[in-house]
Amino acid sequence: MDYRIAHLFDRFSAAHDWFEDALGAYVGASEIIFGLALLVLFFALPARMGTAGRRAAVAAGAAFVIAIVIAHFLSLWID
Repeated sequence: MDYRIAHLFDRFSAAHDWFEDALGAYVGASEIIFGLALLVLFFALPARMGTAGRRAAVAAGAAFVIAIVIAHFLSLWID
């Protein structure tokens, strides 16, 4: 993200508490939304795209789990 855009969002969220609360709620729900999207990708694809789509869903899920585990241990190590 561009530095100027990040500061723009920072100033806006500091002045508008409702926006910060909405972003906080989205961050809390984003993991569940991502997991549901992977489940839809895994189970709801047509047969002709099923194998590639299922492999993509499994790869994305594995990458997600690895990233969460790394972030967890990094946060323990830094604190």
